[in-house]
Order: sequence, then structure tokens, then C-alpha cells
Amino acid sequence: MNADYEELSARGVEFMEKPESRPYGIDSSFRDPSGNHLRLMQRTDVPVG
Repeated sequence: MNADYEELSARGVEFMEKPESRPYGIDSSFRDPSGNHLRLMQRTDVPVG
């Protein structure tokens, strides 16, 4: 995920949130050229129970 963040940032993508670990995985958000808010997530295995 961090490599994707670095590459996209270098290409001028405006990230609203840098990648951050969350209980379900690594999550970040950015805007596309039209201003739409999108999320980039890498899911991790979460133990059940």
C-alpha cells in the first residue's frame, strides 16, 4: 500500500488521508481530477471471535 501511495503522490494525486492501519486493514482517501472522494484500501485478515 505504501508503494502505491508513494507512486500516486509522485504523479500528483491529492491524498486527503495518508495510509493508516485500521482494524480491517490499511486505508487512505484521495480525490480524482473531478473532485470525487475515493478510498484506497488493503484488507488484512481479521481473526473471528
